[in-house]
Amino acid sequence: MRLLSPLSFIRTMTVGSGFSPDLLTPLKGRSWAHGTTPIYHRWGISPRPENTFRLSHQTPSDKLKCDRAKEVCDASQSNFRKTDTQRSLDFARQTGFGNLMAVLDDRPLVSHIPFLIDEEQGEVELHLVRSNPMAQLLKSGVRPAKLAVTGPHGYISPDWYGVKDQVPTWNYVAVHLSGSLSLQPQENIRALIDRLSEEFEARLALKTVWKSSKMTPDVLDKMMCQIVPCRLVIKDIQSTWKLGQNKPDAARLRAADQIKNSRVGAQMAELAELMRRAGTP
Repeated sequence: MRLLSPLSFIRTMTVGSGFSPDLLTPLKGRSWAHGTTPIYHRWGISPRPENTFRLSHQTPSDKLKCDRAKEVCDASQSNFRKTDTQRSLDFARQTGFGNLMAVLDDRPLVSHIPFLIDEEQGEVELHLVRSNPMAQLLKSGVRPAKLAVTGPHGYISPDWYGVKDQVPTWNYVAVHLSGSLSLQPQENIRALIDRLSEEFEARLALKTVWKSSKMTPDVLDKMMCQIVPCRLVIKDIQSTWKLGQNKPDAARLRAADQIKNSRVGAQMAELAELMRRAGTP
């Protein structure tokens, strides 16, 4: 029985064109042609043999029901990806922290990084520890990479909607920036650190802004040698703002009132406010 590779499975759980809203998703290359039985995997579960199985003895009526259910699900999922690019970029910039992903010899690499977005140049500025495997990978040249930025998220109980036949779900905001990742000249590292610190120090209230000039030069130089400047040239932006837009307004607002006091998730007050505004054009 053919199994999904780890990377192809990850693509079914991401935002954008690769997002799969189905709890049961057919493997690529399988058809509904007469005499065939499609292989399915359970969405969100690692691709072990016991999680890959066949649906047998499916009747034409069963297929029609599945097709209709998929159409409804696809339509509702499209509501989550109608956010304009500028809003998604603004969200990523304001968050300023994300997961940078690349692949080395079929092995996924992930680095948790602060970053800056230069919209004029269409790129992300960041740095990596010199010993990071991703930094070592970039010595061989430019590599494709993806920066995933997440924000408020939380579990939604179906009881909160106040309407029948609902199921549990998770609301969240996520933006993925994909492009080409490369090392930059080492002499750029000081200016990059200054720009990063200036951006985030400015957000702190009642505090003198920290500058690298406060450091003892020799100590600063030694620290600078341990990190390398990088650039991600943005080639694609995908985002998901899953905030209950597919629910009736009253049901979504009832859930927003409940989630602000929940502890299952992060930034619950912000998530509740986003859910309240989700019905606003």
